[in-house]
Amino acid sequence: MKKIITLIAVLLLNTIALAQAPEKMSYQAVIRDASNALITNQSVGVQISILKGSTTGTAVYVETQNPTTNNNGLISIEIGSGTNVSGVFSTINWGSDTFFIKTETDPDGGTNYTITGTSQLMSVPYALHAKTAESVGNYTTYAIGDQLQGGIVFYVDESGQHGLLCAIEDQSTGAPWQITSNEMTGAQFYGIGGGYANTMLIIASQRGDYDANYAAKLCSRYYTYSTSLGLVYGNWYLPNIVELQLMQGSKDVINATATTMGGSNLVGEYWTSREGGQTTDGHAQTVYMSGGTGGRAKTDLKSVRAIKAF
Repeated sequence: MKKIITLIAVLLLNTIALAQAPEKMSYQAVIRDASNALITNQSVGVQISILKGSTTGTAVYVETQNPTTNNNGLISIEIGSGTNVSGVFSTINWGSDTFFIKTETDPDGGTNYTITGTSQLMSVPYALHAKTAESVGNYTTYAIGDQLQGGIVFYVDESGQHGLLCAIEDQSTGAPWQITSNEMTGAQFYGIGGGYANTMLIIASQRGDYDANYAAKLCSRYYTYSTSLGLVYGNWYLPNIVELQLMQGSKDVINATATTMGGSNLVGEYWTSREGGQTTDGHAQTVYMSGGTGGRAKTDLKSVRAIKAF
């Protein structure tokens, strides 16, 4: 019987913006069969296409790869480093249009791609867009403490155009990191932008817990909106330890407008999205707003603050 798999994809940029754009970006997927069981330690065939304009748009770049799933059913690849089929990844003009990523997968490791999925790149790959942005000019720059998209800026890159912002209020003052404390998620990403990948991996591991509220889900379901512009802002996520430490370092400026981040919450303990370690499956990392980090059982109740990239 032919296997059916479910892909839960994560696009992760190594950094939000660079003076010189990298020629690749990371991609992850959790692969399951028709019974929702993980496909582990198995080579799979993947073809990735970058589509321009729509889900049926022109493929500006296509490549193939043959990664092997790990013990958690996870594949990790870098788009731009596979076997080229067509197009040149480094010449994609990310600022010219909307783009979509199409994945075609053969769970048996060949090129008989039986599963296809297409999703929009909801945020411009900023590190890649930097290359085309240099010649455009007239960009708005931001500073720590600015309010944007219903949140507060707590980190900006060297260009001043991109960075991270946090929600104005906590999403919870007492939520667990995970419902099933002993299930490994693979949420190990550490750098800026890594919290988004961690958040998706945590949610993927919590299959069946649809009614439960835990830190990653609270963040991923959070949204803000502008009534004057008629816009809704999504893509919020649970920060990893590096991102939360950046917020910690800017807490005094953020506190001017973040009403629930004052008082006792300045010494409050917040969940990060990073698991305690591959051999410490029952714990996850935390950050104290007063300084320092910790590690707690995943079922402990700690504060949660969502962030997003801009």
